[in-house]
Amino acid sequence: MDSFLKNENLYKALDEKVGFRNKKAMVYESIKQKIIEVALPPGLPINESALARMLNVSKTPVREAVQQLERENLVENISGRGSYVTPVSFEYIHDIFEMREVLECGAAKRAVLVVDGEEIQSRMAMMEQSEPFLSDTSQSEGGSAEDIHTYIVRMLRNKGLMMAYSRVLDHIARIRNFFADRIIANRFDKIRAEHMEIYKALLARDPDRAERVVQEHLRNAASYIKNVVRL
Repeated sequence: MDSFLKNENLYKALDEKVGFRNKKAMVYESIKQKIIEVALPPGLPINESALARMLNVSKTPVREAVQQLERENLVENISGRGSYVTPVSFEYIHDIFEMREVLECGAAKRAVLVVDGEEIQSRMAMMEQSEPFLSDTSQSEGGSAEDIHTYIVRMLRNKGLMMAYSRVLDHIARIRNFFADRIIANRFDKIRAEHMEIYKALLARDPDRAERVVQEHLRNAASYIKNVVRL
């Protein structure tokens, strides 16, 4: 009987622990998504009490979520002033695109070793027929504006790399949402041409060319967005 009660209490404690972890994950994902979608805009002071009320939770999971988001650079803590949603500044954009360049150029150089030629040709054909990206979803018949980049990284089948890259994609999505259609709509033709050059380099299985065209594409995008910030 004592053994049964001990086991019952153990399972009850485990259930409570799992429930708390699920609640933490829900709070973290909810706040992160609101930051990415700019519902919590760049530079906004973090009000833990208000977020707790909005999510119908205590302040503890909110505080832990904010700490995790600080580690991911979606929130920053200013000594003596508290936590804020990280601003979309010139420096922030530079840092994010520098991370992209390190990850994506290396991935493109390696992807030529495992590329599926028929799939690349199919993607190129879809892109030639695609319409301009829609401003509300950044989607076209040829896929999302970031589809080619994710495709290249996924080709390597490296879970650690994909996890690291997914964090960077959170920031890219936030930048895109912040500037809305000012990025995609005004650069659609250039984006499509640059993406096509990337596919051609992959199809040619030329590692140096693949690395170079991805780098040029990312630097062109970064330069354009930085100019938008200056306006």
